Amino acid sequence: MFLALGRHPIAGVCTGHIAGFPVVCLPASILIDLFHKSNLTTIIAISGANLFKNLNVGVLPLMLMFALSLMLPYSLFLLIFRVIYLGIWLLLGLDTGPGVSIFIR
Repeated sequence: MFLALGRHPIAGVCTGHIAGFPVVCLPASILIDLFHKSNLTTIIAISGANLFKNLNVGVLPLMLMFALSLMLPYSLFLLIFRVIYLGIWLLLGLDTGPGVSIFIR
């Protein structure tokens, strides 16, 4: 439907026509190419490895820190989302089910 009208949601970001697609993709592709040529990821990885080596942290604490750094932001997001969702659910007066009725009187 969007393509038939010439107004694709991604391509029409800038001008509302298919001509906006290169306007978005060209700078993005140039940025990706420059990031690839700069080897910045390798520099950051070596610097991080040297940092952890100088801290003398064991393998198990490093694995725990890595796992927590991946899980904690996601868990906090879900907690906030669920509290907001529950609040909206209660404001609408909908039945929350048997599991939530234990906590809310």
